[in-house]
Parts: sequence; C-alpha cells; structure tokens
Amino acid sequence: MRNKLFWILGLLVVFLFSHLEFAQAVIGQLETRRERQEREGREPSGPSSDTLYQRIHESFLRENYAAVDTLSQEYLSRGRDRSNAEDVLYLQCLSLLKLNRSEEARVKLRELENNYASSDARASAHASIADSYYYEGNFDLAYKSYEETAARYPASDQTPYVSSRLIELSTKNNFPLSPAPLKQMALEENAFYAVQVGSFSKRRNAQGLIDKLLHGRYDAYLKTDESDRMYRVRVGKLSSKEEALVLENRLKKEGYPTKIYP
Repeated sequence: MRNKLFWILGLLVVFLFSHLEFAQAVIGQLETRRERQEREGREPSGPSSDTLYQRIHESFLRENYAAVDTLSQEYLSRGRDRSNAEDVLYLQCLSLLKLNRSEEARVKLRELENNYASSDARASAHASIADSYYYEGNFDLAYKSYEETAARYPASDQTPYVSSRLIELSTKNNFPLSPAPLKQMALEENAFYAVQVGSFSKRRNAQGLIDKLLHGRYDAYLKTDESDRMYRVRVGKLSSKEEALVLENRLKKEGYPTKIYP
C-alpha cells in the first residue's frame, strides 16, 4: 500500500513539474491556500478541506479542465465571499486557458484583480492578462496590457518582470518604449545589488535559466565577463543589501544556488 502511495505521489510530482512553466507564465507568483499549506508541510485543513474545493483541485491535477470549469461555476454560484473563492477562480482561469477559452479566462483574471486586497496580487493578475495575449502571439495587446500594469501598479513586485517584457517587445516589434522600463534600464548606470543563480560556459544554457526565471516573474538577466568567457545569470537590481538578502532567501527556497553581488 505504501509503495502504491509513493508511486501515485511520484506521478503527481512529475505532472506538477511538467506544468509548472505554464502555470507561472499565466499566474506568476500566485498560489492556492492548499498549495501554501502543502509547501509549508501542513495538512490541508479548515476551510480548504471543503469537499467541492477538493474535487476542483483534484480535477485540475488530473487535467480534467472541463470538470474544473463546471465545478468552479457550481462553487462560485454559492457565494463569492467563501474562503476559497479566489483559489477556485484562479484554477478556473488556468483551466479556461488550457481549453483555449482565453477571453473567458481574461474576464476571470480581471475579476481576480478586482477582488485581491494586495496591490502585488492585483498587479500579478493584471500582468497575467498581458501574458495571455503574449502567449497567443498578440503582441500589440500584450504590450498595451503590460504598459497598463506598469502604470496602475508602479511600485509592485511585478515591475521588474513587466519592464523586461516591455523592453523585449519594443526591441522585437519596434513599439515605443515606455518610461517605466527606461527607468529600470537607467539602473544599469548606478551601483546595485544582485543575486547570482548560475554560471555557464555556454550561452544557450544561461539563456535557458533566464527564460525559466522570467516565466517565474523574476527580473533575470545575463552578465558576461570577457576575462573568463563565462555567462552568469543574475536576478534583481536592488538598491540595498537588505533587499538582496530577501531575494536571495526566496531563491534559495526554490532550490537555486545563490550569491549576492557585489
């Protein structure tokens, strides 16, 4: 029985890692109450033990996205003030995107943005709308949505990620660069702290890690050194070492090797 349980858990881990990039690309740093409890090593308890909520979570893990949508509608019809309503809406958004119902997903993401109390969470939901356009290849609307995120939430933790997307799109598509990423780029001229998470002899390996970090909403970039021809991946351009220590701790928890520079 124990071997069977470990086998099932192993399958779930493989599934989660194979879908992590998609989830991060759409929702960023948001997570459900159940995921928070599991990450902290606690058994799901209290309001999150709701049977219908569990069925929604399990349906999502089984990739039964149509069931997630149906069950979510049932759950939310009972009241949007329920303790897991935001989590359910989050899973419904992901499922609608998987079902290629992007416009419906964007409606739900706007609802999430309006419901969240934290400005960082609201910024993440709005940036996710831009992400949905970006991954559809609709770069005009993606650029406008990233600009809106930067304008609405100028001091959020999404600012570095949004700035990097705007810079990327302006370079590839000749869009006019907005003041927000220009301000971010100006940091290059000043001293700042950064967290290094990798050093590679091949540029493509470094770029692969950068892409993964960007999908995870980290302000990642490449730092080259002609003296040893190594490609270093760094995160953040922070004004104080205290901020760098907070970022380093977060990256360590996610399994990255870290070192603060300078």
